Amino acid sequence: MSTKLLEDIQGAKNTIDLFLDNKLELAKSRLNDGGNGMYQELAHSTILFVQAAATIAPEHLTLATEHIRRTLAACNTNRRKSAFAEVFTKQLPKKRIAIYKEYTEEQAHAELCYAEALLQLAFLNMLQDDKFTSLIRSSLKVRQCYKCYRICWGILKYRDWSDGISKAVFESGVRLGVGAFNMMISLLPKRVLKLLEFVGFSGDRLFGLQQLRLGAQIQNSLRAPLSALLLLVYELYATQML
Repeated sequence: MSTKLLEDIQGAKNTIDLFLDNKLELAKSRLNDGGNGMYQELAHSTILFVQAAATIAPEHLTLATEHIRRTLAACNTNRRKSAFAEVFTKQLPKKRIAIYKEYTEEQAHAELCYAEALLQLAFLNMLQDDKFTSLIRSSLKVRQCYKCYRICWGILKYRDWSDGISKAVFESGVRLGVGAFNMMISLLPKRVLKLLEFVGFSGDRLFGLQQLRLGAQIQNSLRAPLSALLLLVYELYATQML
């Protein structure tokens, strides 16, 4: 793993640790100077996302949305650019596996961070506006996010991970994302679920919870505490609504 990526991940971990220690303002102050890497940008987005989702305050929703868009831009600059021919050849299983193996560490982590930020943005959009047209736009974002996580799942499975730290960070992110995606989709209102089913997918709650538990067990990983936090939220609140 490159020194730059390692420092970025460590900085994000320090920020998330402050947030989980209930030092919200201190965590946010670490990222106000700009010039942060994609992981630190994502950490800031995650904090603002949780704050916005918890309060549903318009100013918090707007602030979180703006920063998530900035995070998406930061991640997008590091994502792998597909060749035109891959649009057709990646439909073949062997070629698709070969493409997964070609991802560099930075490209793999950029794809993961992009998917995570996109998932946050999709759910914030649903909270901000429940009009049918907005739900359609959000559904399309969720579909794009779903595709990104499928790519990340393939990268995790087929890429040669020589760096154990990098793989642990990546795996915890994939399991957090796939787990959160399935769990949160399964808890959406029926009319939203019908719309998502119309565009091609639905959430599997049991599979999502399984992935979150696996993610929470990965030692010293960036997103393990977040997986545990989501499981706690599910047990304390979501189960009361079922």
